[in-house]
Amino acid sequence: KESTGSAAGIFFWRDAHGTEVDFVIEQAGRVRLIEAKWTEADSGRRALAPLSRVREALGKRAASEHWIACRTPHPRPLQHDPTLRLIDGFAFEDWLESGC
Repeated sequence: KESTGSAAGIFFWRDAHGTEVDFVIEQAGRVRLIEAKWTEADSGRRALAPLSRVREALGKRAASEHWIACRTPHPRPLQHDPTLRLIDGFAFEDWLESGC
């Protein structure tokens, strides 16, 4: 497929404290965080804590929504944190084209 958006940088995050985020996508001055999980649903607040810590560290550069790419059949925002959205990891390319 041909992409029509601006170029994005794709990184991972690991800091001196051991906080890790699987994918960090920087595009147009904003940073979206993405965790990859094999589960179908929310992995729990503790498992997603690194997203919150890194989001806070990014401040205003953080995108308004961050993703948990998993095997969910029903993409949706998390009830306890609507800035985190479960997305279908098998349709990842579609999400990137529509959401970044």
